[in-house]
Amino acid sequence: MSKAAPLIPPRPAHDVPWKMRHSGVLAMCARGCDKHGRLNKALLQAICEKYNYKRPQSVREIWRKYKDAFLSGDGFRINRSGTSGRKHKYTADGLVQAIRNVPLVKRRTLRSLSYHANIPRSTLHNYLRRGLLKRATSSIKPALKQANIQRRLNYCRAKVEADGNFNDLMYDVHVDEKWFFVQQIDEKYYLLPDEDVDLYRSCKHKSHIEKVMFGAAVARPRTNPLTGEVWDGKIHLHPFIEYEYAQRSS
Repeated sequence: MSKAAPLIPPRPAHDVPWKMRHSGVLAMCARGCDKHGRLNKALLQAICEKYNYKRPQSVREIWRKYKDAFLSGDGFRINRSGTSGRKHKYTADGLVQAIRNVPLVKRRTLRSLSYHANIPRSTLHNYLRRGLLKRATSSIKPALKQANIQRRLNYCRAKVEADGNFNDLMYDVHVDEKWFFVQQIDEKYYLLPDEDVDLYRSCKHKSHIEKVMFGAAVARPRTNPLTGEVWDGKIHLHPFIEYEYAQRSS
């Protein structure tokens, strides 16, 4: 009868949190070390067998990193950040200095910023995700003169009631005009496979498409307290056009 093959100790299970394993390793090291904090071979072998470490050097590295804080009892935090993964090519200070030297007009796109700062665009994407860069939007504002500002201020003051609250605008009607193109430059249609429709359209110039103007009057939407009916605030929409009979060409 042949002998059974010796069981191979399993590697550290992925479902065991590494912080729990580190805590257990530190506890065993603290109980078995001498007064100078040194570990013997028997203790290292026992820890490797219990927590499935291949090399005693791994246990020594954990103990050397947290020994002083663990024995002092001041409290510490087991952290793995900075011990794994690829090292960053650019430091935060170097990245800030490289971007600061690029004029603001050259920072409108990541492609332009990458070219002038000599930093790969993928690196800028990573630093943007990490929060070392941020997107900012600049919108053009009207250049108001002092008279314009005063008129706006007077309009806002006119909407304030005697009790200090703003008017609810329930009795205000806003009248304005709206322009619509008679036809769009590109229009989409859905046809059947057997349909043969002439979709040719023409005009003198695509920048001079005919438009029609509508006059609109709207107010604030409200609910009738008696009937509960909701009114959307639309009062009137009237096109400014002239109706004429089609003229014969001959």
